[in-house]
Amino acid sequence: MGNYEINENQQDALKIKKPNAYSTNDLSAAALWIGKKGCITPLHCDDTDSFIYQLLGTKKWTLFCPSKYPFLNAIGPLPEKYPMFYSSIVDFRYKDRKKSQLNEKIDFIEITLNVGDALYLPSGWFHFVETIEDSIMTNFIVNNPELTPAICKM
Repeated sequence: MGNYEINENQQDALKIKKPNAYSTNDLSAAALWIGKKGCITPLHCDDTDSFIYQLLGTKKWTLFCPSKYPFLNAIGPLPEKYPMFYSSIVDFRYKDRKKSQLNEKIDFIEITLNVGDALYLPSGWFHFVETIEDSIMTNFIVNNPELTPAICKM
């Protein structure tokens, strides 16, 4: 189950708090993501910044900075509706095929999120996510384009 919006009462019950660097209007409602071991989120990038919190289990993230876009076999499948959303056919579960799926050898970052970990994911960063253990995570999206990439107001 992914991208399920949870209301403030549900957030309170799960002890989920919005990042306090933003006004309430600048962030989306929390989205809940629940996955079984082995689930993946295909390689893609989003047009908004996201704050991610791992509540249960473990997920492995493979990240590429936006400058790697030309090498990721990415397309914008719905340019009229989502002009800044891109996805790719590259599947990082298959290590022996990884190099052949990319146009050339490029650098990437692999991180593992465990219970209690957080990740700030800037707009435009490509990410492939694999659920290592049954998992629950939540995220908040910055929905004010003037604050992307994240700009904290003091």
